[in-house]
Amino acid sequence: MKNGVATGVNWANLNALESDLGTTGNPTGYSHELAVFGSQDFYEITGKYPQFVSGWDTFPYQSYIDFNNYVLPQMLWYAHQRGVANSLYQTSYFFVGVLYVNHFLSLLDAIWSAHIYNSRIAMNVSLQNVNVAGGVDIYPTLNISYNF
Repeated sequence: MKNGVATGVNWANLNALESDLGTTGNPTGYSHELAVFGSQDFYEITGKYPQFVSGWDTFPYQSYIDFNNYVLPQMLWYAHQRGVANSLYQTSYFFVGVLYVNHFLSLLDAIWSAHIYNSRIAMNVSLQNVNVAGGVDIYPTLNISYNF
């Protein structure tokens, strides 16, 4: 590893080997391919599946371990944390929906309130003829009334 990045790993060859092990009918074969190091899938896959248990720092290196049935306490902790994160995601998804409904109801309330408020106000613009010094002048007038 160099700066947190796995160097010298040919991911295509690694994934081909994992694929071959999983498709040959081998009961200890891999069910998933390891994603590129550092990606979200890398951490999810190594935390979920026992076939990648040897990647954990507390893995007891022994001559033979059934990787499909061996689970470390860290994997159980990770599974719990993943469940908590998924629950929080669902909660946030619900509240985003609540936010949209709230905005829509606020829009309807604003329209209704503006209509009620504006129905109390009456505005009238007109032109009036006014006799001034023997002639007729036209004056624009604005009449506003507010009903309580």
